[in-house]
Amino acid sequence: MRSFGPAPAALLAAALAGCAHPAMRADVGDAPASPTTSVAAAGDFAAAILNGRLIADIEDAAVLGSGPYRYRFVLLDVRSGEPAAHRAYALSNPDRRLPFVAEEKQVYQGITDAHGRTDAFAFEAPVAANSWRLRERFGAGPFGEQMRLVDAEGEPVAGMEYALLICDASPRYHRGMTDADGNTGYAATAQAATIILGVRGADAGDDQDIDAEKDAASAREECRRSAAAENAQ
Repeated sequence: MRSFGPAPAALLAAALAGCAHPAMRADVGDAPASPTTSVAAAGDFAAAILNGRLIADIEDAAVLGSGPYRYRFVLLDVRSGEPAAHRAYALSNPDRRLPFVAEEKQVYQGITDAHGRTDAFAFEAPVAANSWRLRERFGAGPFGEQMRLVDAEGEPVAGMEYALLICDASPRYHRGMTDADGNTGYAATAQAATIILGVRGADAGDDQDIDAEKDAASAREECRRSAAAENAQ
């Protein structure tokens, strides 16, 4: 990971997961009968889940895995706090193996529906609701990395505008705001790639005002310079 652009000196970027380990493809398991209501414990629905919330309604949801304990979430937009419709997401749980995810990294990649809802996930035993990690996803593929912004004391920097540049076959910037724990979105790639994190100023402007062609050219040039610097070492 490298930093680019004007960033406060006190800010450090810490990688939470390296690109060396592949994420997984998910396999759909047998859906429990009549999957219309989650059977998670009632108290789970009040649990704090970063960037989302647990919901009871799993009607019309694709159910992955098997078992009577079912979990479904709404992904919330970091900026607005509103449901993030048709948004790519990454879901993981450090305390529980995800049987519907085939490989080592244990990160499920999906896309929310029109109401910001994820797929539903079924287990044979209950899962602690506050152990889930739900976040926006940039890109797709078996390799993944998550960045976290912390200050000089190691405290998370929340609400910081950032640009995440993925130097893959089609380099592009992915812009967002760090969540309450200082995390960026999850960057996924088809193969190992350099990921560059830059902090944007408060006056960065609206993303809709960005010239897409110039932005793509800038991304390619930034990746080229990064590769040249690495080769020179």
